[in-house]
Amino acid sequence: MGCQADVAGPPAPQVTGQSVVSQSAAAQSVSAQSAVARTEAGSVELLLSPDAQRQLVGNRAFDQARLLHAVRQALVAHNILTQDVDTTRPKVEIHVTDVSVQGKVLAITFGPRARDDHIDGQVVVRSPAGSQLRQFEISASSTVGDERPGQQEAQLEWLYRSFAWMVVRELAGS
Repeated sequence: MGCQADVAGPPAPQVTGQSVVSQSAAAQSVSAQSAVARTEAGSVELLLSPDAQRQLVGNRAFDQARLLHAVRQALVAHNILTQDVDTTRPKVEIHVTDVSVQGKVLAITFGPRARDDHIDGQVVVRSPAGSQLRQFEISASSTVGDERPGQQEAQLEWLYRSFAWMVVRELAGS
């Protein structure tokens, strides 16, 4: 990929987000954490949970491919993911568990009173053999409704990049 994402994100007043870490006892071992911290992963995969799939029925605003692209760009930019797939390195699995992205009609109708857009997910890092090395949860949200043309696309892009930045922050150990 030729371009790198600026994962610092837009100003904080527009969007709120949080990262919640919940690791199993095995994943908390010092050796497992040091094996994951700053180690380049060989691949990243983004999956939708059954609940997230149901939430997105008929929703044309959310774009799974754009979210994966944002995550991939951010991981590569921070040397956490190799450019090419490498099955000898750990794999990052992102399971989107809850998603709400409003369509243009809701954004125009309700403007600033519209519900928040959010993406929640669980990130699992697996060894090349498939054992779990680390697990944590990510939640990114945007509470800004704006009816101006093109603004929804910019807000969705911000949401995707915010989610990606949170994944990077956790994987980088900062």
